[in-house]
Amino acid sequence: MLVGSSNAPAQKSQSAIDYTNRALVRFAAGDFDAAIADFDIAIIFDPNYAIAFFNRGTTQQLKQNLDEAIADYSRAVALNPKLAEAYNNRCVALKNKGDLDAALADCNKAISIKPRLAGAYSNRGDIRRLNEDLDGAIADYSKAIEIDPRQADAYYNRGVVKYCKGDLNGAISDYDQSLRINPESAEAYCNRGVAKRGKGDLDGAIADYSTPIKINPGQAWSYLNRGLARMLKGMWAEALIDFDQCLKLEPSLEARLAERISTIKRHPGLSR
Repeated sequence: MLVGSSNAPAQKSQSAIDYTNRALVRFAAGDFDAAIADFDIAIIFDPNYAIAFFNRGTTQQLKQNLDEAIADYSRAVALNPKLAEAYNNRCVALKNKGDLDAALADCNKAISIKPRLAGAYSNRGDIRRLNEDLDGAIADYSKAIEIDPRQADAYYNRGVVKYCKGDLNGAISDYDQSLRINPESAEAYCNRGVAKRGKGDLDGAIADYSTPIKINPGQAWSYLNRGLARMLKGMWAEALIDFDQCLKLEPSLEARLAERISTIKRHPGLSR
């Protein structure tokens, strides 16, 4: 999420504001390189324009240029120490680089400045989950949902943590909520299928694995999981078809599936 230049103080260079506005339009159109070029010019006109640094950092982050993004966020908070969104975004970039301690500090800073910033709680939940603080992660995801009930990712990630804690019903409930908000989430369908399989609901699991295959037929793991559920249900031929398709998409999984495929091919009920 970018910050609009309309929030800029009146004393800011009009040229810097104009280039930032054009950059925002280019960003919205998906032309990130052109947006960055305009943010560059805005910063030349006004080297103290925190919003331009923040927005350029956000654009760099979307391009996976994490070092450049972190440098821009750092400049933004140096110019405006109350810019909670910059701390929050830098938190994500640092997390993606594996610096969890620094990422956690940035999330805490963002929350201290803006206690109702739902994304900061969700991001802190991610860090706590990576640090194996599962109860802390659930508390943060719950806070994010309390602030913004449309946080599909917070429901999804809370479901992941609940599954890790063995709460299959709670995980399924959270995946349900996530999918109500974002019905195109292949990951949520797949994970809900895993939880249903854990409860012995093989038909429900197969249905959930089939949906992400429709959304993204190139996902090997969906075929693998559906194949496992079909194998458990005794659907030998269908399971073998799924495993074959999985290996076409991801040949590196051959060692993982070799024994299961061999078991299926030896099964007397298989007819191909």
